[in-house]
Amino acid sequence: MRSIRTLFSTGAVAVALAVALPGSAAAIVGGRAAPATPWVVKVNQGDIVDCTGSVVAARWVLTARHCADETAEATSVDVAGTEIAVDRKVVAPQGDVALLHLVTATTAMPVRLGTSDPVLSTFPVGTMFGWGAEGPGGPIGVLLKSALVDVIGFYTDAHGGRTIGTSGSTGAGWHGDSGGPLLVGGRLVGVASSVLGQDGSNPYAHTDFASVAAHRGWIRTAAGV
Repeated sequence: MRSIRTLFSTGAVAVALAVALPGSAAAIVGGRAAPATPWVVKVNQGDIVDCTGSVVAARWVLTARHCADETAEATSVDVAGTEIAVDRKVVAPQGDVALLHLVTATTAMPVRLGTSDPVLSTFPVGTMFGWGAEGPGGPIGVLLKSALVDVIGFYTDAHGGRTIGTSGSTGAGWHGDSGGPLLVGGRLVGVASSVLGQDGSNPYAHTDFASVAAHRGWIRTAAGV
């Protein structure tokens, strides 16, 4: 899946981070191999790793809306090597977020959810995670990577939701990272949505994350967490 998103606050063109074509997606540009993080899962479309997601409850995974809509059929997730089928998708009424309900529960410890956005005046630094290749044309879903990003502002995504804008410090997002988590202070505050100024080689590109705080009530109602 490839789609172009516009950052409405700036008018700049951003690229959604979902897989474009089988074998052509890339994950975090730059960054490093992440430590064992079972709650960061692969979101599959058939036998293709399409996106990234986060376990937020035993039978719920949080990911990007454009990973679960009519153009990207999320069929299963891979949790630390165990594939679990998705039997239901719940899309937020606004914003680039969605929840995937699993047929069976996972034993992976859920990530803690943030309740507020990062405070810009504190110059927050976040950590993003993503599955996929390390560059254009590489293998997908082989290595989980992480990177540090600087939080620089707030924007609006293609679905009208608030996003947390970041600038890559040690790495940035790319195709295959959609739905992946942004952590600040050890809590999940954002869901990877789109990237600006990225051609697969720029570790300093702008990556936008749908705000978890903006959807906290919806997540609680839909998933009970």
